Amino acid sequence: MAEKQGASAGKKRKRNETNAGKKCAEKSTTDGESKGNKKKRCISKAMSKKMREDLSKSLQCLEPKMLVEEMKRDVEEHFGDGHLCGFLEALFENKEPMLEIARHHRDSFVMLYGECKALKNSCMEFQRHWHAHCSAFLLEEKYTLADINLKESDNGYTSIVARRNLWIEFCKEHNTPVPESNPVMIMISSRAYFYLLDQVALYQNELSAANEPTDELVSNGDSDDVYYRFGGATICTMLKHRYKGIRNCSTDTRNSLSLEICLLQAMKMKDKSSIPEYLQFRDKGYMYFPESSLIPFFRKFDGVLKQVVNDDGFRKHGDSLIKVAHDKIKKDSSLKEEFIAELRLLLPDVVFDSSSEDAMVTIYAELSRKLCNTRIQEFLSATKQDLAAKKGLASTVDVNLRTTLLTQHTKISTIRRGQ
Repeated sequence: MAEKQGASAGKKRKRNETNAGKKCAEKSTTDGESKGNKKKRCISKAMSKKMREDLSKSLQCLEPKMLVEEMKRDVEEHFGDGHLCGFLEALFENKEPMLEIARHHRDSFVMLYGECKALKNSCMEFQRHWHAHCSAFLLEEKYTLADINLKESDNGYTSIVARRNLWIEFCKEHNTPVPESNPVMIMISSRAYFYLLDQVALYQNELSAANEPTDELVSNGDSDDVYYRFGGATICTMLKHRYKGIRNCSTDTRNSLSLEICLLQAMKMKDKSSIPEYLQFRDKGYMYFPESSLIPFFRKFDGVLKQVVNDDGFRKHGDSLIKVAHDKIKKDSSLKEEFIAELRLLLPDVVFDSSSEDAMVTIYAELSRKLCNTRIQEFLSATKQDLAAKKGLASTVDVNLRTTLLTQHTKISTIRRGQ
């Protein structure tokens, strides 16, 4: 009897301990959720209402052409060699539908960002509404926007209908059913989403570093020959690419490339007597150099870039350094304005129309991308050399085949003159 009572008491005690453990676990879970919710609230309030309004204005000012370039790069990489090759070529040559699609994604992102930020589950609501807005281009003509829960009372409903009809007509014109073009549109929407999301992250990073002296140009001690070399190599590459592409292309593309070639030729230096002696010694008549009037622009461009491309930026951003650097240049509109103004001065007798304006914007976008990549590659190369030197490994600082051959040629010429 005593044994049974003892066993019963043991079971009861064990049951009480288990219940106490459950209550403790439930309490800790509740506390954890409470802390998590508190943390989420803090994150959602990290940006004030005015900051969110400023961010929305900044995103609204993004040019659709920038979004189109981002979309084009990803789409051609994934579908450029498939059966949709002809459809894609027509899509990116015909500017109207692509620009309207870019505007649709930009406007939808800005509008939904503002509307969903105040909701309880802002992230989930944003995703749900964004999916509906993007799905408008995936529907066949027999369906309506009501099938994806878009109502006439919703903001932007009229423009969505107009842009969707434009897309359907474009698909019909090029004998591509809407369902067949859906993979392309999904890729376009995905690229637009991540690009705009990167802009939000970049804006938040700038807010967090507001107390740092990032607005001042970094002291730039590089001599002019650096910018003659960088600029000349970039102009040469861009001209070579267009000379090759103009051979086999449509009439519209040929006209655009011809205009861009004329602008690039205007940027190329004709009289090389003003270049530094070091470059005159290296040049045998075949090197490309930018006009001297463009050197201040290249120096300013490089100064803005060096605000990010430096040791501190590399430690802070790591693998994201390239993306951050490109975004830094894209957000500085004064660089593009200065470049276009200098280009106009190089062609005083030319009457600039909308085609010329588009060509200048295209050249600036490609020029800035190449200059950005060149400076980043130069910085990363120098960083690798420093690391190799510190570890006692072999390193070849600023040595390439052209430099080696030139050194040998100079040495042989000097010996022969001495004899």
